[in-house]
Amino acid sequence: MDEDLSELLPRGLHRVEDAAGVHVTGVRDGFRVDIRHTGGAMVTRVAAAVPELQALGNAAGTLVPDAGAPPTAVAALCRAGSSWRDVRVSGGPGGLVAVRRSELSEYAHDLRLLETLATALGGTPA
Repeated sequence: MDEDLSELLPRGLHRVEDAAGVHVTGVRDGFRVDIRHTGGAMVTRVAAAVPELQALGNAAGTLVPDAGAPPTAVAALCRAGSSWRDVRVSGGPGGLVAVRRSELSEYAHDLRLLETLATALGGTPA
């Protein structure tokens, strides 16, 4: 991400210099957010304590939750659309995490998904 593009970051986030890749961090709606993109791998974290859950994006791009996911998480994942091929989502007391191999431009999708899950699950700052 060029310095010139830093004003395009979502509200509450700012870029941190990181020799290993791109690092964006900040606080949005009371939750610490951390996004790192290194060598094609992107990890997006939202520090919202939520019930345990795991989901994986299938070949059709739909997020499929594990059998133990809370019903509110299942409902939120079902509404998430179909751009989630090979995305891994996990959640628990330490927060929500989305991991994928992608271009940096996908970070906004992952951030929105995790924020939606945090809200649907009644997440509290972790």
